[in-house]
Order: sequence, then C-alpha cells, then structure tokens
Amino acid sequence: MDNTRTDIGTFHMASKPDLFETQKSNAFKFIVTDLDPLTDPITGKVIPNAADIIKESVASFEPPSFSQSPIELRRGNMVCKAAGTPVFSNGSINIHNFVGLDVYRVFYAWQALSGSIKTGRNGLMKDYKKTAYLIEYTTDFSEIVRVWKLVGVWISGLKEGTYDNSTNANEVPITCTIEYDWAEPEDPSSI
Repeated sequence: MDNTRTDIGTFHMASKPDLFETQKSNAFKFIVTDLDPLTDPITGKVIPNAADIIKESVASFEPPSFSQSPIELRRGNMVCKAAGTPVFSNGSINIHNFVGLDVYRVFYAWQALSGSIKTGRNGLMKDYKKTAYLIEYTTDFSEIVRVWKLVGVWISGLKEGTYDNSTNANEVPITCTIEYDWAEPEDPSSI
C-alpha cells in the first residue's frame, strides 16, 4: 500500500488555490430592469432610483429552480416516461429595511403595478412583469461567476416582519415572494 499519495485529503487544494476558492453566498447582486420611473401608489410621487434601491437592499435571494413532471406514455402493460413542461418555482427575497431609502415603499410600489388594493383592479402584465438578473461574483467582486436572467418577474407577496417593543436591536425584515415565467443561464462575459 502506497502511503505517500497526495490526492487524498486537501493537499492538492492548497497547491491550486485558484481552482478551489469557495463560492461565498454573499457575493451577488439582484438587478431589475425597466423599473424606473416607479410611482408611489400612496403619495403619487415618483420614486427616484427604484432599481438601485432594490439592488442595494437585497439581503438574500434563492437561485432559480424548476421541476419537470413526467408524462406517462402507456401501451399495454408498459409505461414509458417523457419529460414534461419545465415549471419554475417562485422565489423568495429577504430585504434589508433601510429607513432612509424607504425600501418597503419601493417594493410595495412595484407590487402595486400588478393590482391595486384600493380600487380592486388588476394591472397589465406589460407594466408589472420585469426582466431581472441574478449575478454571482467571486468573493472580491472582481469577476462574474454566473448569471441568471429571470424573465417575467413580478411580486406576488410582500411581508414586513413583526414590530417588537421589547427590543430595539432587531431590524424589521421584509420578505418578498416573486414569480417568474422562466430563468436561463447567461454567459458571464456578456454582462
């Protein structure tokens, strides 16, 4: 038995750190296109730089995922399975609630494009569905690692965290549920 092998363990990793840099979960940006100008549904005022506020306030984001239900093809006593239509899951975004940027109001304004709780009228898809990009970077943000293009993105749920008088140390979180028609990986060099 050869006890001098170096391909077991992490020795080979130490000699090639450029290949084995771990991807950190905090090296990403979520960018929504064609959002500006966004109008506050409560005040009627234009919210300047809404897309930038969203980009800077996202704390965590679930990467796109989809599933395919099988289609069963039956003939006699046999079953053959074929791939069904891909269906993308909704996504969840956790948001930093920066008071000065009025982050909740920005997300509320985007959601209001899909329907008004005041009038009961639904919005038009051309107004509320957006294209967004989830961009993953190296830890030092010097290189783009992966890009997801999300098509037909809109907000289906928006929830603020609990207000709590027993402490002043906790941020009131915002959770946003998004829907999207599909997501596709893009070439990082195209961004």
